[in-house]
Amino acid sequence: MEEKYRINKPKFLSVLKSQILEHEAEKKRDFWERSHESDFYIAIDRNTIEEERQSRIKKQIYLQQFRDANKELMEKKWLAEKNEKCMEDRVDRERLKLEPFNWRRTLH
Repeated sequence: MEEKYRINKPKFLSVLKSQILEHEAEKKRDFWERSHESDFYIAIDRNTIEEERQSRIKKQIYLQQFRDANKELMEKKWLAEKNEKCMEDRVDRERLKLEPFNWRRTLH
């Protein structure tokens, strides 16, 4: 057995060396593939985060515009109600001057 090993030693060593080199090359290739895969998913993650950020900004702007429009509508409504109340009070005062009875019972 020892003699057989001595005879085939150069061949055995070359096969072993080629296997080691193949294994190292495969490890490098796997590392490279995993590295590129990681870069790919990192890029996707960054894009998703940016899209979510843009979506939040867009939603915030929409809600601010909605709030401002709602506030404006409420202020217009309050102003209209105030003006209507002033007009009713003016009409009531005019009627009270003409007729002393307070039929609507708005003035005391």
